[in-house]
Amino acid sequence: MELAITAESIEEAQGKILPFHVMMYARGIHPFSVQFVSNYSVNDYAGINSRKSSYGLDSLPEGLRTGITSATASVEIWGAPYTSGSSSRRGGLTRSLTPELFAQVVDDVQRWQELRDKYPVCLFLERVLTSSPVVSDTGQSILHVWTGLESIFPKVQSEVSFRLALYLAQLQAPLGDRKDFFQRAKRSYGDRSKVAHGGTIKTKAGEDSWLEAWSILTHTMCAMLQRRRVPTEEELIEELLVAADASN
Repeated sequence: MELAITAESIEEAQGKILPFHVMMYARGIHPFSVQFVSNYSVNDYAGINSRKSSYGLDSLPEGLRTGITSATASVEIWGAPYTSGSSSRRGGLTRSLTPELFAQVVDDVQRWQELRDKYPVCLFLERVLTSSPVVSDTGQSILHVWTGLESIFPKVQSEVSFRLALYLAQLQAPLGDRKDFFQRAKRSYGDRSKVAHGGTIKTKAGEDSWLEAWSILTHTMCAMLQRRRVPTEEELIEELLVAADASN
């Protein structure tokens, strides 16, 4: 995939690429790396050297015979602006991007930029989301993912597993089953604790503890997008109590 943006510097380009990258992850795209950044599309500079001479021009496919040459344009290419990708292929994540999905990502990017301008924790979540798939050790990557999730609720210092799972589940309220999400988050935090204390994660056949932690993180970010804010621990508890009162 090639993404075209307008930027005055490589730093500005990086700042514009990253939200698209992050929101594609949030929408279930398999982790991938940004290979390079250039000031021309690959479609523009393909065949640039061959177009300098009539001999080279004749050897090109018809669609490449017109375009910029080394005499008319200066093509600059920079390496990857930041590290992301995946140390291994992960099942359950899509590796194709449809026009409909990308349209959703574009909408998400605008809302996410508004969130990260208001809530600094969103910038940290971006770094966690792009860097954790690169960590080759599954346990350490899960720890990294949970570092991001825990940063959303900095006041949680006791009964950590229960309270984090409860807050994350309530955060999901606009999107789905809070009870199921609570159990998933609690189990995944258990995996995180085993790794942190030198233990080994035991999973049943067909289970992927890394994908589960990753999914909790990406769904949490989607819930933030849906809410258009990052609620505090107190606000989530108030929501929960109001919902309980309403059900009675």
